Amino acid sequence: MTGWKVCATALFLALKTYGKYNKSGLIIPEIPTILLVHMKTASDKFVIKRSSAGLGMFAAAPIKKGEFIIEYKGEVITQKQANERGGQYLFETSSNRTVDGSSRKNTARYINHSCKPNAETDIRKGRIYVSSIAPIEPGEEITYDYGEEFFNEYIKPKGCKCLSCKAKKNK
Repeated sequence: MTGWKVCATALFLALKTYGKYNKSGLIIPEIPTILLVHMKTASDKFVIKRSSAGLGMFAAAPIKKGEFIIEYKGEVITQKQANERGGQYLFETSSNRTVDGSSRKNTARYINHSCKPNAETDIRKGRIYVSSIAPIEPGEEITYDYGEEFFNEYIKPKGCKCLSCKAKKNK
């Protein structure tokens, strides 16, 4: 699929999600600014929009199982600096190195946790790559498991907001 077709698909999904219909049945756009910025600069694979846990990354086109999605980027800092800074966007790559992904330039920061994820991270030579572990359809949120330590410190006290946990609560 060519770039303009993928962008048009992403725009259609955004309008469908955020737009309102007028009396003539036309969509009146009400797209958040952050979404427009990411649609212009992001990969053809995803778009950023509201999810059950805040902002999330959603597939804009089909993603095959095992396909690379995005790299989690940020400043590389020491473990000591990570402990001093704190925060939810710190990604430990080794016992003495951490990536601080708090910058909004790091689009991968919008990937939310799920107890039943469709993606996973792989650390190679200090870099963090996110790839799919299952086919992901357009409009489906891209998620990975943040791990037990992060889950227990940040997610468990407030309650998990992933779709699989919400489904369990509604039963």
